[in-house]
Formats: sequence, structure tokens, C-alpha cells
Amino acid sequence: MPPAVIWQAPPGYLALPVGALHLWRISLSGADLEPDAYWPLLNAEQRSRTQALRDPRLRARYARGRAGLNLILARYLQRPPAQIETQRTPNGKPKLCGADAWLRFSFTHSDGIALVALSCGPQAELGVDCERIRPRPHLLAIARRLFDPETCAELESAPPNERLERFYWAWTALEARVKWDGRGLFAPPLPQMPPPQIVHVVPAAGYCAAIARSRLPPLADWSVFALDRLDPSAHA
Repeated sequence: MPPAVIWQAPPGYLALPVGALHLWRISLSGADLEPDAYWPLLNAEQRSRTQALRDPRLRARYARGRAGLNLILARYLQRPPAQIETQRTPNGKPKLCGADAWLRFSFTHSDGIALVALSCGPQAELGVDCERIRPRPHLLAIARRLFDPETCAELESAPPNERLERFYWAWTALEARVKWDGRGLFAPPLPQMPPPQIVHVVPAAGYCAAIARSRLPPLADWSVFALDRLDPSAHA
């Protein structure tokens, strides 16, 4: 079983040393405000995407998740959250550009939580994925389509009561690697690029997460912060 993360309140001042890893959790379960309430924290593109979502719950969670992401990035970039701008690579990986490119981040969300992983320095590219563990029909068929033969064999031989969690460990590892690589789910690995190190954690009860980076510091050295309360009016 991966270790559970013991989240801390963020300090007033944040420094991100080269090679360090910062991991943030954003609570989406408290998305009880109207999406428009988060507008002071969103950039123009995020506002447009919020308006395009038809499902009210998804719209509120999207707005809260991106508002939280902007608040976190703003702490490191020293600018208002609504001025945070990202671009996407040709394969769709979001990134900061220009003077902000020193900060690398990866964002993921699942049901009631979102995670943001941050790093800087050489080989700072990283990927994070989080999934709520829920029943999956045709689990082994999905595994055979996506996972390597060794992983599939491990799943098939696992006790039935452990198979679901092991599937999600493999799934989040795959997604984290894809986000680290930035080349897509079915792209073959580059021969000159060694595979990343992947570490699993439990970000909340009933969830599984994986972080991928070329080299990761020991888990005990990670800085892990919880952003549970968002006050849009404080940043208007």
C-alpha cells in the first residue's frame, strides 16, 4: 500500500529549491460557490471554458480547480492569479513560458480533489496523476490494451480483492509517465530517454496518485501543502 500524504498548511513564504518537489492538494468537494465567484482568480481562457461546461457541478469544480491552480502558481511567480498564463505543447502538455518557464508543474483532478506537482532546475519535467478508486468493469481487458505484458501478468495473478487497487496503481503510473513525457498515451518511449522514477502516494482515503520525474527526492523530503479554502474576494 502506498504511504498516505500528511498534508500541511502552506507557509506564508515559499521557496522551491532546485531538485525539490512540492505537491499541493486542492479540495474540490467544497465547490459550493457559483462558478462566476471564482472569476477574479481565472484568466480569460479559463473563464471561457467554465462558461462552455453545461453540467453545473462540473462547471463549479473546473472553476475551483483552475482557481486553486492559479493561486498556487501565483505564490511562486509573484503575480496576481488571473495573470497566470499557460500554453500547450503540440502534444497538449501545459507549460509556463517566457520568464516563468523556470517553474515546471503538472495538474490532475479526480472527483473531489486536484493535485499540483511543482519542480525546477535540470530534469525538472514531471507528471502527476490522481484517480478515485472505483469499480471498473472489464478491468483486465483494459489492462491488456494499455499496460505492458509484465504489468498485465501481475494483475492477473493478484488476489481478486487486491486487483482493483493494483489496477489503479498501474493506471496512475502510466498517466504520470505520459504527462512527464508529454508525447501522448500511445507514443513509444524515446530510446535516448531513460524511464522516469515513479512514486505512489495516497492523497486521500479512496484515492491513488503517482508522481513521475527523472529523479525524485525521498518522500520524506517532499513539501506537501493543502489548499482547502479559496477566497476569491481576497484576490479580486
